[in-house]
Amino acid sequence: MRSVAVALCAVLLFCGLALADGAVPRYVLAFYYPWYRTPFYSGYWGHWNGDGHNPDEFVDEGRRDIAAVHYPASDVYDSLDPQTIARHIEESRAAGIDGWIVSWWGQDDEEVAIILDYLEEQGSNLKVAVYYEIVPGCGGQDYLCQSVPPEEKIRAVEDDLFFIIDNFGSHPNYLKVGGRPVIFVYTRAIAQAYFQWSRIISDVRAMRAFYISGDSNLTLSDFIIPRAFDHVHFYNPTWQIRYLGFDTLNYCDYVRRARAQGFGVALTVIPGYDDSALVYSRPHPIIIDRQDGELYRALWDISIGCRPDWILVTSFNEWHEGTEIEPSLEFGGQYIELTAQYARRFKLMPVPRLMRLELER
Repeated sequence: MRSVAVALCAVLLFCGLALADGAVPRYVLAFYYPWYRTPFYSGYWGHWNGDGHNPDEFVDEGRRDIAAVHYPASDVYDSLDPQTIARHIEESRAAGIDGWIVSWWGQDDEEVAIILDYLEEQGSNLKVAVYYEIVPGCGGQDYLCQSVPPEEKIRAVEDDLFFIIDNFGSHPNYLKVGGRPVIFVYTRAIAQAYFQWSRIISDVRAMRAFYISGDSNLTLSDFIIPRAFDHVHFYNPTWQIRYLGFDTLNYCDYVRRARAQGFGVALTVIPGYDDSALVYSRPHPIIIDRQDGELYRALWDISIGCRPDWILVTSFNEWHEGTEIEPSLEFGGQYIELTAQYARRFKLMPVPRLMRLELER
């Protein structure tokens, strides 16, 4: 871990105090996946049985065969079960998480509405925002999506955005900035309609107020993202850590460049990564060791020092990729506790309202 510590010190000394905070509230948000199903609640297995795994079989005492390298401390669960939602709300509260960025795959998805209604019913102040994952008509692995005509993409995405804003945007638990509902867009959906996004955002903005964050690229010198977006984030730094090395994570430069171009900005922390349970769909697994929390601590330290508007946690419960901070048999509540410590530190930092980085010097 020596290289991580050295890189951390260099990053913080170079730019930790130079960047100004943005104009939006400081949030800690976690990517959240509501796609798990069990026959005990929904009547069928969903996602736990991915990639050829069979949760009806046990690989060890008390452990079912699931599509994940780690195992939930609460056992497998159903995302629609109120007991599951209640437990996740409490764990998120304990972790200092302000809201969930909920994976959303289209207007037939029922999870966001169910979660929002439950939050309101329970009087929770946890917020929810949609993570827009895919352009209608495009495949999950088809990032170019040339089979769908541009005008059809525009109509389909605009219809989705109107649906999200009109059905969720006014809910008291939906995440807002300046009264505008927030929508996050995953890199796949951006790529699938890249040349149409500026038109899409302009058309929708002419009729609805909303705040939109696009998944951009951490490693490049410029953002591969249409300028119509309000805000930039990235889902995770896994590829860069694995293939370029931790020392190449230039989080502060990412914040500086985003603000120079008028974007709000978020940085992302991960506890580790391991998708080796997905033996069929991902024959070349990526494994990034958690190092007993040291990777997570280092990413939090860098992120806080670079003063983004928001810090995003990847993830609360993406069990397939081993990025979950949700309590597990392997790690217990370690990552809930670590998140709470760092979230508190991030939110208590003084905000230098008049400070601005002089980019043209």
